[in-house]
Amino acid sequence: MFCKNCGNEITNGTFCPKCGTDNSSGTSTFGGTTTPYGTPVTPVPTPKKKNNLTMLISLVAILVVVVLLICLVGNALRQGNGSAKSAVKQYYKAFEKQSASKLLDCVPNDILSDIKDEYDLSNGELKDAVEDYLDDYYDDYYDDVDKIKIDITKVKKYGDSKLDDFIEEIDEDDGDAFDYDKFEPDKIKAASTVKYDYEVYTDDEDDDGEGSEIAFKYGGRWYCYSAVSDVLVAAYWY
Repeated sequence: MFCKNCGNEITNGTFCPKCGTDNSSGTSTFGGTTTPYGTPVTPVPTPKKKNNLTMLISLVAILVVVVLLICLVGNALRQGNGSAKSAVKQYYKAFEKQSASKLLDCVPNDILSDIKDEYDLSNGELKDAVEDYLDDYYDDYYDDVDKIKIDITKVKKYGDSKLDDFIEEIDEDDGDAFDYDKFEPDKIKAASTVKYDYEVYTDDEDDDGEGSEIAFKYGGRWYCYSAVSDVLVAAYWY
């Protein structure tokens, strides 16, 4: 027999030795189940409710982290790249696609803003200028380019003295219309000469050779210096 009040087992008599309750007749409710006195009862556990709010907050937090990572990766791909090699390859990819947007993405944003201010151009006008530049370039050199293949053969990093010379050179203004003196020297953290072999595939004939570009790390990302020159020339002639 089990006590109707506390559930303690009673081996002798009807009084509970634990709480003193008389269990001589009637029924008991213990653990959510009603049974005649004296019948063993197994307590029924109360099911735990899932915290839907906590789960929802966790899912939202995970989604936010994923979106931020996508944005960071996308921005890294758009704004130059993480190495001198990739910056040069991105530059030639813009020419392969004949894409003004891709070429503009090869130039730091603050320098683009300075160029627009220098020549009083809107975003759309600067893009039109670069499109005209690309059209003229292909009219002069290639027609119907299918692919430009770049194989990097050597990357030579500038030492401190050569880096200082590079910064000083691009920061000068000697009156030439194509000189650009609006780089912020403190943002240039490194520079390298990138040598490469190239192959240009067209509908009519293929061309190959070798060349080199200067890549520089500006504000934490790598850019091809020729991209700045191209956009500057495009803005000047627009």
